[in-house]
Amino acid sequence: MILMVWLRRLSAWVVLIMALAILIGGELLLMVLWKPGGDVPLWLALTFAPIFY
Repeated sequence: MILMVWLRRLSAWVVLIMALAILIGGELLLMVLWKPGGDVPLWLALTFAPIFY
């Protein structure tokens, strides 16, 4: 919540770009780290994807 003070000072476009970078970056990171059918480390299962088959 303390960081929200600094976010309010930024323009809406900067906040939008940061939000999109976080969303897209997280998905890209998951694609790089997770190999379907392989062993899934516990930290990856708990932080990125709730269900692994």
